[in-house]
Amino acid sequence: MSSQRSRRGEHGARWRSTTLHTLLAGIFVVAIQCTHGPAEGFLYDAVQYWGAPLALLTDGNVTEVGVLGIRGALTTLVYLVPAMLTTILGPWSAVWTVLAWNSLLAAVLLVVLLPRIAEHIVPGRWIPRVWTSAILGGVALSGFARFPLLDVWSAAFALAGLYALLAGRRWWFIAAGGLALAVAVNLRPSYLVPVSIAALVLLIARPRCTAWAAPGVLLGAAPQVLFNVAAFGQLSASPVDTPFLLRVQAAQAAFAVRYDTVAFTDRHPQQWYCDPGYAALLVGDPAPTGPMEVVGSALSHLPQSLWFLSQKASASLHWSFSTPYEPGPEAGVSPMTFLVVAIAAFGLVGIVWRVSTNWSVRAARFNALALLGFWFGALGTLVFSTPETRFALPLVLIGLIGLLVLPPAAPLHAATRRSAVIAAGAGIALTAALLFIGEAGLDHPMPPGPLPDASACAASSPLIQLSPA
Repeated sequence: MSSQRSRRGEHGARWRSTTLHTLLAGIFVVAIQCTHGPAEGFLYDAVQYWGAPLALLTDGNVTEVGVLGIRGALTTLVYLVPAMLTTILGPWSAVWTVLAWNSLLAAVLLVVLLPRIAEHIVPGRWIPRVWTSAILGGVALSGFARFPLLDVWSAAFALAGLYALLAGRRWWFIAAGGLALAVAVNLRPSYLVPVSIAALVLLIARPRCTAWAAPGVLLGAAPQVLFNVAAFGQLSASPVDTPFLLRVQAAQAAFAVRYDTVAFTDRHPQQWYCDPGYAALLVGDPAPTGPMEVVGSALSHLPQSLWFLSQKASASLHWSFSTPYEPGPEAGVSPMTFLVVAIAAFGLVGIVWRVSTNWSVRAARFNALALLGFWFGALGTLVFSTPETRFALPLVLIGLIGLLVLPPAAPLHAATRRSAVIAAGAGIALTAALLFIGEAGLDHPMPPGPLPDASACAASSPLIQLSPA
């Protein structure tokens, strides 16, 4: 009896300690999100994401304000709570309610969800993981909290859904995971590919359990179908103007390295970066009208396209302290760049390392494989679209999970020590490569404003002479 009481006492003390550290880490994340202060205002996409819930509360034209022809119907609901508070407190409070709402999301994502996912790959070390995620993730995401954007929300729903699929035992919990995945895709349609790859891996690992996600997926897709029928008279599971959005995304995707929105300045907000040498190869090619045509363009210009795609992926990780918006090219490399690149690089190494070393634990191996599949799916959608820095958020969050599972368990055996040294060396090498390639991708900023076609990019280099039309 005394030994049982002692074990219960130790368990209770451990639970109180982990709870306290989780709570303190969450408070730390909220504080970090607030260091930038509230936004100067809401611009561009943020205006639409914020205006839609306000229109819903004030009987406005939600479809028009939220541009729901190209955006998921559920985007209207993400900021409904802060919008309600703003209607009560007054317009002045909008920037504060959005900051508080997004800060709470960041805390839950970083100190609850990500460490729990890591726990299902390598158990233990909860407190160090919580603080690692809170410190590194809190700094990396701090710029997002000021604006009513959907990047962090869609990523959080996607990772919550994956967690339910890899950790769930009860049917209703797994079905809720399917619902979360459907919501993530509705908020950010580009998540369809990474979510599908990860779900397929988990379906192979746990077919009976994962199958329970299907009812949740159907439930999550139903609002968009009903909205399309009611608002546009069309039966579709995606926004009715999705083909138009795909054409817009594909227009410069075959030759542009990165696109930035430069906010709160007197200059034109559009900032493009491209590779003039590679763009010269595409002059005369028909402009892509969809993602598969972008893929076809890259395949038809091998091997040069491999360097170009590497530039796109690396440059998307060159964040600044103002991400999700970016300063102009004259700002140079920010310390945030080194942090984000290192998280992505070492995290990828951590996931790959766990896939290669967790062969004795089937569930942990497939969980790591699912995250790796999500990572590669996100990478594919990134390099075959027109990327902004914020589009690399899935790579950063999966990288953060990889960091949480990277440290080997003690004591270290000789084989483990060797593999840990190799992993550390791989992380350093990948970090250096991403920094170098990303800088090369940003070496050719275009003048502020639109970038019409490949010939405009190619003509920007004095070393390249285009033949007359």
